[in-house]
Order: sequence, then C-alpha cells, then structure tokens
Amino acid sequence: MSQKREHWSGKLGFILAASGSAVGLGNLWKFPYITWQNGGGLFVLIYLLCILLIGLPIMIAEIALGKISSRDPVGAFDFVSKRKTRFRYVGILGVLSAFVILSFYSVVAGWSIEYSIKSISSDFKSIPYESYKEALTDDRKVKALQKAVFEEALTQPLTDIEKREILHAALSQKTIQQMPFDEINELFKKEKKNLISLLKENKQIETWQNYFLAKRSKRKDFNEFMHKTLLPVYSSSLFADFLNNWPKVSLWHLIIMSICLLIVSSGIKKGIEKTTKFLMPLLLLLMFFMMINSLMLDKEQEGVKFLLFGDPGKLHGLSIPEAMGHAFFTLSLGMGAMLTYGSYMKKDSDVVSDALWVTGLDTLIALIACMMIFPIIFVYGLEPTSGGIGILFTTLPLELFKFSYGYLLAPLFYILVFLAALTSAISLLEVAVTYLKDEWNLDRDKASLIAAGAIFLVGIPSAISVSFMEYPDALSTNIMLPLGGLLIAIFMGHKAEKTLLENEFIKHKYPKWSFDVFYFTLRYITPALVTIVFIFLLSDLVKKIVS
Repeated sequence: MSQKREHWSGKLGFILAASGSAVGLGNLWKFPYITWQNGGGLFVLIYLLCILLIGLPIMIAEIALGKISSRDPVGAFDFVSKRKTRFRYVGILGVLSAFVILSFYSVVAGWSIEYSIKSISSDFKSIPYESYKEALTDDRKVKALQKAVFEEALTQPLTDIEKREILHAALSQKTIQQMPFDEINELFKKEKKNLISLLKENKQIETWQNYFLAKRSKRKDFNEFMHKTLLPVYSSSLFADFLNNWPKVSLWHLIIMSICLLIVSSGIKKGIEKTTKFLMPLLLLLMFFMMINSLMLDKEQEGVKFLLFGDPGKLHGLSIPEAMGHAFFTLSLGMGAMLTYGSYMKKDSDVVSDALWVTGLDTLIALIACMMIFPIIFVYGLEPTSGGIGILFTTLPLELFKFSYGYLLAPLFYILVFLAALTSAISLLEVAVTYLKDEWNLDRDKASLIAAGAIFLVGIPSAISVSFMEYPDALSTNIMLPLGGLLIAIFMGHKAEKTLLENEFIKHKYPKWSFDVFYFTLRYITPALVTIVFIFLLSDLVKKIVS
C-alpha cells in the first residue's frame, strides 16, 4: 500500500490511453454490421442517443470513481464508502471481467498478425493449382460451384424446353408438360424468384445444378468462373485451416500477451502512455486513409447516404436494445478499465471533459469504420451475413484486393485491426495488474508477469478451439459487463456521497444544470436502460442455450 502511484503526464496521455481501451474490434466490424442490419440513418441517431444516456454517464462515474480513490477497482469502492463494503465485489467482478475477456481477446488479436502476413504474401489474390484439381472432388467446393452456376443460369436466356422442365420439377404439375411455350414463359417469369426454394422442397435442386454445371464447364471462361466462385471458399478454408493449427494460434496468443506484458510492466508513463501516444494517431491516420479510398471507390456515395439516411424499414423490435447494448460495450464499461485508468489521473484533471473526449473519439472511429466498410458493401454488392468477427478474415480480404491498391490496403487493414486490438488488450491487462499491485502489494514487474502468465494459460482453450471461445465471450458480454455497469451506476448514483461527483463539475466551472441533468440520468435513466440491456442479453443467452 506504500507504493507511490504514477500519474498520466497530462490530459492527452489519458485521453489517448482511454480511447485506445474503448476502440477495439467492436468498432471495426460489430458497429458497421449492426448498423447495416438495422438500416443505418435512424438507427445511428438511436445509437448516439444511447451513448448520451448510457455510455457517457457511466463513463464519467467510472472515471471519477478511479480518480477520487486513486485505487484499483476493488479498493476504490472501499475508499469511497470509507469502510469495507459489499460493493467491493463489483470491483472483483470488474477485474474478473477484464481477465476473462483478455483470455480470448488476445487470441483474436493474434489472428490479425497472421492475416497481416497472409495479406502481404498475397494469399488471397489467387488459388493454388491444387485447389482447382480437387475442386470437383471436394464436396464443399462442388456445392459452391453448383450453387453459383445455377444462380448464374437463372440470369441468362434459357431455352423453352429448359424452362418447361425446370417448372415441371419445381411445381410437380403434370399439366405443365402440355402448356404452350408462351404460357410457359409467363409462368417462368412469375415463379422465377421462388424456383430455388421450390426445387429444394421437391429435392430436385441438385439435379438441375449438376445439369448447368456440366453445361457451364464446356465454355471457354469456365476457369475464370471457377476462380471467382472458389476464391471465397478458398479464403474460408484458409481461415479454418489456420484456426485448426492450434500451436500457431497459441503462439500468436503468446506473442500478443508478451507485447502487452512488455508495455504494461514499463509503467503508466513509459509503457502505456508512450505506446498509445504512438499507436492511436497511427490508427486514426490509417483509418482516414482507408476511408478516403473507400469513398473514392463509391462514386455515388451510397455508403454515406445509407449511414446518414438509411432504410428505416429495417428497424425492428430489437433495434433499440441492440443500440443500447453496443453503446454500453463499445466504451469498455463495466470491466474496470476506465476506473483503473482514472485512478492514475492527477487530482486537478477534468473528468467530465476527458470522458467527453474519449466517448467522442470512440464514436467517431465507429462512424469512420462504417464509411470504410459500407462503400465496399455497395460497390461489390455484398450482403453481410454474420456479425461474428470471423467475416473480417474471410470475406473482407477478398474485397480489399479488388481495390486498385489492394496489395497495400489489405496489409494496412490488418495492421489497423492489430493496433485496435492491442490498445484494448493493454488496458485489460492493466486492470489485473493494478489490482495485484494495490490489493496484494506486489511490485509492477511481478504483478504484470503473474497477470499476463495466468491470462495466457486461461486463454489456451480458446486458442485450441474457437467454439470454446463462445463460453467466456457469452459469460462476459451477457452477464458480467452489464451487471458491473449497472452496479457502478447504482453505487455512484445512490450510495456514494453526491458531493463527490458534484465537485468534479464545480471544480471546473460547469453550470449547475449540467450536473443536475447528469446526476438525474445516472440515478434513474441509465440504470433503467442498462437493466433492459441486461434482460435482453440474458434472454438471448437462454435462447442460445435452449436451442
């Protein structure tokens, strides 16, 4: 307890470090994905409102709790309560959350290193000859070719006999064989959208897929067609092969944890602050560069129009809980990271201003990510089908190589993913290290080594099996984080002395009404909304378990 506490060198150091903690893989893919699924435009406005009502109040409260106490997440609650309180278990929950999240997050961060190397070596530009040779003997590749060739055939002129036979197979009506061809053409035009599903129902789809595959293989451009069709399958196979190579995945996991250990063990100023002062501007620079390239690609600016105006018809009953949930998670709340970083602030630091800066930067980066991703979606006619992080390593590299400077942009993108993941990983490790320093009175080197070593070992099952990763992810996302954030809001809004937060506003001459609005929101609105998120996530988890 006698160790002298370090401080950030100034406002910029804290803002960049805290923004680095908040900015992660969720900004680069999760937010663009849910924005796309919910129609952009109005959903973005709902999300921004949720940031103000959920994210910002808890952000201010959590940073203030750290600054006021200058303690780790456990000790902070005792310090403010002036005694050992049951709320210290909220701090323990935060430390455990950071520990659990980093155990699998560092594994995913390791994937970005692997894919930086793959994209530099242009693994996605062409398919090895062996892959063509086995294409018609590999079930997965055959199915991809069958599906693609049949979908292509339906866009091409078909003979009257082909139309009649397809309709007969799809509709199972004997009278179709006796119909005149002008009626066949009308019926074909009417049923064209339903043909695939109807043929599947009658178990005739494979017959016609094979028919058109045999017909297509006789054309001169069949190899080009195969390349275009098999490239996504090849990309998915590359990713699957990498994930199955658990020694390599574990090695990248070890390297990520070693980098985090090196940075965190160097201290607040020389380690975390110095690193984030370099990484965050670099991350922003790369994002702006890639965004400009994407916007230049999208001549009609459809991506920007979708982000600003979108498709309100895509909004549904779960859009608001989804916006609330992401507003909460994107800011690294409930896991002790903001509290821990706040504990290293100087006593004259402006918590409110710093929280606004961090929240603003995180939101800006999420919107920039949309402007990076949406033009690619519109120009290449993609339909994102998964909110999972895996799509970053399967579909997206193929699309990046379609850019005129794809050979440069693809590696830059994965370096960007690595930087975003690393800045978040550093903050998660610091939570555990600060706890060991403050509560167990260990020096920073020893605390860093113990925390990093333990997290590495706990993360090995996630490195060995990507399906195992779902368990710590679900536990932390659906239960630990929303519960932690809810209890922090309750503690600072109902249990802690009101003057502790009020002084943060008075000291820096904010108008009285701003504190009144903030405090009312923290006490009543924020807990109510986080409770809705918690119930929504719990019910979603129960559905997954039952199914």
